[in-house]
Amino acid sequence: MQVILSHINLDFDGFASMIAAKKLYPKAKLVLPTKQGKSVQRFLAIYRDSFNLYYPNQIAWNTVTEVILVDIASLQRIGEVSNYINKEEVEFIVYDHHQPNSSNVSSKVSLVEQVGATITLLVEKLQNKQIPISSFEATIFALGLYTDTGSFTYLNTTPRDLKVGSYLLECGANLQLVAKFSVSPLQEEEQQLLYSLIQQSEEHFFQGVDILVAYHQQKDYTGGLALLARKALEMTGTDALIFVVEMGKRTFIVGRSTSDRIDVLPIIQRLGGGGHQKAASAMIKDGNFQEILATVTKHIPELVKPSLTAKILCQVLLKLYLLQHQLKKLLK
Repeated sequence: MQVILSHINLDFDGFASMIAAKKLYPKAKLVLPTKQGKSVQRFLAIYRDSFNLYYPNQIAWNTVTEVILVDIASLQRIGEVSNYINKEEVEFIVYDHHQPNSSNVSSKVSLVEQVGATITLLVEKLQNKQIPISSFEATIFALGLYTDTGSFTYLNTTPRDLKVGSYLLECGANLQLVAKFSVSPLQEEEQQLLYSLIQQSEEHFFQGVDILVAYHQQKDYTGGLALLARKALEMTGTDALIFVVEMGKRTFIVGRSTSDRIDVLPIIQRLGGGGHQKAASAMIKDGNFQEILATVTKHIPELVKPSLTAKILCQVLLKLYLLQHQLKKLLK
């Protein structure tokens, strides 16, 4: 049996990629993670009957021979479901757009490329195989594409994402529906969490860029940290930020960057997470909050790439001048 999985706190790129993968592997079962993002929850509250979805407890895991991972390449991000998978017996197929790391599974088929959204890779594959896409499917795929690229404004957006967006519009994607579910107003608990994070934050300045480190502790789980990170970047105008948030027994670390000079991925990978240069996250269970925060703060300077300073520029120009002078001598 084949199953299609994505990450916990499922976002629209993950969900859209699951639906697209189902078109490539029609016999596979779509297995929802135990937790979905709030926007996906709102969508499924209306449209769940349109899909043949399963929960993990509805799957006979001892019969699973092939696992198709979308928007992830590591079992660390699928939650408790990883305990049900016989890792020695099953084969993996991976579709992902995040940078590889050491925790990624060994797969018989792997399509991992640096594009704005995983759905871009899958729609391209559907196009190559000439598999038709309905207008409703195109709308779901557009939701994944628009939300993961910030409507094509995030710096990880590529020309391939734009081409796929155009194709989805040709297939009948409903932009009104995309707009309805792309923008989620903050709930009261989310507003309170964002306010607390802004209040408990420190700015770190290095070589002309600033990085905000914000932290918070609470007993109950509140989703939407990725959305709150985007809101915080807009509110503060910083070049990047790192959230360290303890919720019950879990500590979530979220990194976001708007600058090509800041790569948040190394610090997230150090904490067992993944993602890409400008957006990455990790989750640590039963970790020491103060130690995690100290680790983040200690390694913040390592995230900044050196700029071409005036001194370095002068040195380069001087070397070019001397080289040119030497060439003139040789040519005489």
